[in-house]
Amino acid sequence: KMTTVEQIWSCTGSLLSSDGGGLLKDMCLSMALSKMLNRRFAGFELVEAELEKTHDFVFSGLLAGDKQKQCERVFRVVEEELAFVHDLYYTRYPYLYHKGRYFAFYLPFAMIGLCLWVIHLLFERFQKNKFRLWTTTTMVLMVVVAFLELFQLYLYAASGWCKVALIRSYAAMPASALQRNGFCQMLIGLLLRLKALRPWEDKLGQYSLIDA
Repeated sequence: KMTTVEQIWSCTGSLLSSDGGGLLKDMCLSMALSKMLNRRFAGFELVEAELEKTHDFVFSGLLAGDKQKQCERVFRVVEEELAFVHDLYYTRYPYLYHKGRYFAFYLPFAMIGLCLWVIHLLFERFQKNKFRLWTTTTMVLMVVVAFLELFQLYLYAASGWCKVALIRSYAAMPASALQRNGFCQMLIGLLLRLKALRPWEDKLGQYSLIDA
């Protein structure tokens, strides 16, 4: 089922109507705009660019009100939009948004459980003084793999794709169990607060002849 930006904006759930709800709504807006940018990259014509309501959306919507705050908002929306486009071409995070999106979390959990089980078996062998060098080396490798899988799990959960998928599930079902259940809302709120790693450092990479 399709979830529109209008549905996100009209959601009355506490997560989207709180002080930080505007940031979450803007993230969904960035995701929607990134689809238009992807069409440009693919060489398709954007008929929306010629519409009057597109002009109103920018100048009467995004740029309305306090200029300082609205400019910061516009740059934030564009930054998130570019992050979605970057992820689409260079990462596996978009999989988190499509059908079976939460299946991507199962593999890290399974790998972490497998590593802990192997570490437990190796520790028992270590206590019996059998092959201590190789046992210790393998245990260290398993610990490293477990931490890498845990870090990958964090990257999945902190990505914008996962956050948009959570917001979509939260807003697409009015008065659903997600909005009535306090524990579910708290869990979703914690996941939405995770900070994602960005592929850039707020720099354009311009070269200054004068400084050189």
